Amino acid sequence: MNKRHLLKLGLASLPALALFLHPVVADESIHFSSCKEAWENGYADIHKGEPGYSATLDKDHDGIACESKNAPKGVLKEKKSSTSQANTNVAPTPSVAAESGWVRQNGSWYYFSENGKPVTNTWQGAYYLKSDGRMAENEWVYDNYYQAWYYLKSDGSYARNTWQGSYYLKSDGKMAQGEWIYDSYYKAWYYLKSDGSY
Repeated sequence: MNKRHLLKLGLASLPALALFLHPVVADESIHFSSCKEAWENGYADIHKGEPGYSATLDKDHDGIACESKNAPKGVLKEKKSSTSQANTNVAPTPSVAAESGWVRQNGSWYYFSENGKPVTNTWQGAYYLKSDGRMAENEWVYDNYYQAWYYLKSDGSYARNTWQGSYYLKSDGKMAQGEWIYDSYYKAWYYLKSDGSY
């Protein structure tokens, strides 16, 4: 092959190469554990594909979750102004957050209370907020209140009725310890020791 053919081939492949050079933007959708939570944060009539939409919140499966017509009187609040620090490189601080509800900052989810402070060391629906306010993802968390271990999946929700390594998460999300469990997938009984391993 001569140099002219190589140059033409190289120039022809540039547009295809450019496709791979575009930055990939992660989906920064908002998650709600219930329609009540969505309504309290000013979200209603959430269409499929919009932030906050979830099939579990779309009870009639019409592609619209948390319809305003179903909101009890006084629950649907006006959406807060979006002047949060979501696009800054500053860690969340109580004095900076200007909205309540779920906010994504620096690649992590936080939940801010009505007074603008990040919620910490507690559950917000099926999601656990750690001591720094970040939502737990892909990790084990010990909840002192429930005296139990939980495994939070990549979407932040807790695993249940499944194995995580040698540990079994029950229907309430708690790791089984010192007890027998029946796994319907394997159709077998297992005994989980006090440390949670089988």
